Amino acid sequence: MKRLLLLLALSIAFCQIILAQTAVQTIELEVDGVRRQALVVCSTDKDNTPKPLVFVFHGRRGTMDGAMKRMAIHKYMPDAVVVYPQGLWGEGAIFKGYGWELPTVERESKDIPFFDALLHKVCTEYRIDTKRIYAMGHSNGAGFTHALWALRGDIFAAFAPSASGANPLGRVVERQIAKPVFFIGGELDEIVPIRSINKCIERAVIRNGCDKAESMSGGVVRYPSAEGNDVETYIHNGGHRFAEEVLPLIANFFARHSKE
Repeated sequence: MKRLLLLLALSIAFCQIILAQTAVQTIELEVDGVRRQALVVCSTDKDNTPKPLVFVFHGRRGTMDGAMKRMAIHKYMPDAVVVYPQGLWGEGAIFKGYGWELPTVERESKDIPFFDALLHKVCTEYRIDTKRIYAMGHSNGAGFTHALWALRGDIFAAFAPSASGANPLGRVVERQIAKPVFFIGGELDEIVPIRSINKCIERAVIRNGCDKAESMSGGVVRYPSAEGNDVETYIHNGGHRFAEEVLPLIANFFARHSKE
């Protein structure tokens, strides 16, 4: 019991340190006449060293606040500037809620200009290491991560899509270039079947020129690439959820990959 109380006290103290050392700012932009928002979490230290930049995209029906709580990569990358953008409300045949419009070869997504404007603003207001820019997302947000990989791939050092295949993008996915990528999926996912994510993994392994799979600690499978464009996967035994236990693994993956 004493040990449990000690661990709880240490955990609370650690969280207090994190909160004391970081600040949350709300960014507001007008893009094509529409008011857009994002939360930015960054360290409050006075270090002028260029910082990594991570974009985190919530899923359908999600919010930037929810993403900051459940996909809190800033807790594991305290040296980074982490941006949690807010999607727009949308209603479709299956889902309605806040989310991301995915582009096709016939239609440009209105969220791509939002990303461009947000990237410009963040790089203007913060000192960013442009060799260490990353994107991650869950479900619909992971679909948008795939879209950025296809349409803005040169900007990024690595990606981490969770619980999303690339089928909604159609032929847009053909524009994805060789990049390090960390895939997350659930074996029991009834919304995005694991076979859809496996197709993305197989495509990335071929595109990136990866070698045979090798097991790593923490349930990660790694496909090494001689060019540094490694593919790593974390497949859990759950459903369509964001696996919060993967956050330190993603942070480690991002830390090991930067642009040349």
